[in-house]
Amino acid sequence: MIGRDFHADTPGIKLVGYITYLPTGEGWLYLACWLDLAAREVVGYAMADHHRAELAVDALDMTHGRGHLQPGCVIHSDRGSEYTSTEFRYQIWELGL
Repeated sequence: MIGRDFHADTPGIKLVGYITYLPTGEGWLYLACWLDLAAREVVGYAMADHHRAELAVDALDMTHGRGHLQPGCVIHSDRGSEYTSTEFRYQIWELGL
């Protein structure tokens, strides 16, 4: 659990996630990001024309695929439907987070 401790000494042990949206000439672009609290950098992201659970899962998969997660890594996000969905919770379980 992160609680109010947004500090990490080792990369890949604490991540925070967020989804934002950007206006474009073709409509909204949704961007999901995962930020490593030790490195203070974005370690995974995904973009789509929707903000369904798969957007957050895709960003987490990118983070995992790039080797930026340690076993037992703690992730933190708001309580939006993307992050509380069955699909996202299953992926957390699959990755051992």
